[in-house]
Amino acid sequence: MPHFSTLPTMRSLFLTSALLLCWAGTCHGLTVHDLGRHGRTYPIAERDMAELVRERASKLDLISMRRGLSGDARRFELPREMRVQLPEATETKERPADVSYTLPHDIRDERGHVIYPAGYRFNPLGHVSFAKTVAVVDARRPTQLRWLDRLLKERGRASVLVLVAGGSPFELGERLKTPAYYLLPQIKERLALARVPSLVWEDKARKVMVVREVCVSCTK
Repeated sequence: MPHFSTLPTMRSLFLTSALLLCWAGTCHGLTVHDLGRHGRTYPIAERDMAELVRERASKLDLISMRRGLSGDARRFELPREMRVQLPEATETKERPADVSYTLPHDIRDERGHVIYPAGYRFNPLGHVSFAKTVAVVDARRPTQLRWLDRLLKERGRASVLVLVAGGSPFELGERLKTPAYYLLPQIKERLALARVPSLVWEDKARKVMVVREVCVSCTK
C-alpha cells in the first residue's frame, strides 16, 4: 500500500491549484490518447480508486464544503514571492510556444533496459488536446478588465480559463462572474509569457501553443 505523508504548505498550494484548474473545467477539455503498454505489468492489489472516491464522496456534505472553500478562497493570498506581475502590452503580436519536455536522464525498466534515453523530447500536445483559451490579465487595470469582459461574452465563460498576473483573482471572479486563478511562475516560464493581456490557445496542426499579446490601448 502506498504511504501518504503530510504535504508541506507550498506543495499543497500547487496540488490545490491543479485541482482548481480541473474543477474549472480544464480537465474536461482534454482529449487523451492511449500511449500503449511499456515494460512488465502487474495485477492491481489495491481497491479501485474510482470506487473508493465514489464511496467517500457519497459521505460528504458537498454544499457545505463548497461554501467553506469559497470563504477560504476569498481570504487566500498567494505568497508575495510567488506572485507574477507583467507589464502591459504596447503592441499586438503572436508567437508559438513549444511546450515539449526533454528528459534529463534515461528512463529504464525493471531490468535496466533503456525505454526512453536522456535527451528524448516529449510533446504532450501529441497526446493531449487543450480545448480552452487561456486569458492572462492584470486585474488592477480597468482597460484589461473591459477587454476580458468582452472576450467572455463573445466566446462564452466556459471556454475561457482566466489567469491573473497582478491583483486578486477572487475579486476579479466575483466582478465578472467567472472563475479566475493566479498565474503561477511555472506557467509563466513554460509559455514564456512577457506581457498582458495575453491569449493562449493550442495550434492543433503544429502541436504547439500560440501566445498572442494584445494591446488594448492601441488605436484600431
